[in-house]
Amino acid sequence: MTKLPKPATILQLLKKAFQEFQQNDPLRMAAATAFFATFALPAIFLILIVVFGLVINPRFVGRSLVEALSGVIGPNSAEEVRLT
Repeated sequence: MTKLPKPATILQLLKKAFQEFQQNDPLRMAAATAFFATFALPAIFLILIVVFGLVINPRFVGRSLVEALSGVIGPNSAEEVRLT
């Protein structure tokens, strides 16, 4: 049977994890990730359409991608992506 750690050990571990988390400036990292994802997503979608378009009809792939996006980002935003 596995021996459970003492509550004091768990508390120390959580405290150390929180301190290290704060040292990495999590809000700045989250903002940077969101910023760069904004510019990376169109290129990723283009690559997906090209790759899947080699196997499947590219119009079908593009239409399916826009339909899937409309459920996540809304129909108006998905339409803007389609027009791009």
